[in-house]
Amino acid sequence: MVPFPFSKGVFLYGPPIWVSREADETALEEARVTLETTLNRLTDAAEQAVTP
Repeated sequence: MVPFPFSKGVFLYGPPIWVSREADETALEEARVTLETTLNRLTDAAEQAVTP
């Protein structure tokens, strides 16, 4: 995807999400939900930042 000239852009990031190498399925699922929630929140914030 190539942006139009003079278009707005925004770069957002959330806190790091650490997952232990020894994580069991429950811990992996918790990390997955945390990641999904964080990405959804950042996507909403990015869309609000560039929407007039």
